[in-house]
Amino acid sequence: MPLRLPFSVAPLPVALAGMLASTSAIAQPPAGPVSEQGERLRFQSLAAPAGPYAHAVRHGDTVYLSGLTAFGSDAARGDTGAQTRVVLGRLHGVLRELGADWPALLKVTIFLTDLKDLAAVRAALIEAYGANPPASSLVQVSGLFDPALKVEIEAVIAAPPQTTPSSQEKSQ
Repeated sequence: MPLRLPFSVAPLPVALAGMLASTSAIAQPPAGPVSEQGERLRFQSLAAPAGPYAHAVRHGDTVYLSGLTAFGSDAARGDTGAQTRVVLGRLHGVLRELGADWPALLKVTIFLTDLKDLAAVRAALIEAYGANPPASSLVQVSGLFDPALKVEIEAVIAAPPQTTPSSQEKSQ
């Protein structure tokens, strides 16, 4: 008997095509007002989403950040350590836009394509976090949306209550 899901699942090629397509051809979800489901956020320090997702969702004083990669940077075709440093730089930009810093980082989930690169990832993490490491999970994956990418990091952040990007920034 087949498993029946209470929702429809788009075929993987369609989902991947949306992620890889030009951002101008994809309708972007609006940054929205606070609701029971949370507030959808966009950050000036990040490129526009390349698919139907928000950079982050804020629920109360917690921000759930979508996965970040080195896509679009010079490091995107480079080694895992360089890619990780770019990702952490982007994550730090989000923290700054929220009026926070590394200690506000509660949890990260790191998706890594090759565990042989873990030492390079750890070195970059230690360099960024210093004495304030967050909780962390590491998941080995067979690949990311671009075969050259080797690491993706998503995060949960404790944000100061009044530091959501302004409505003008969210709507751009």
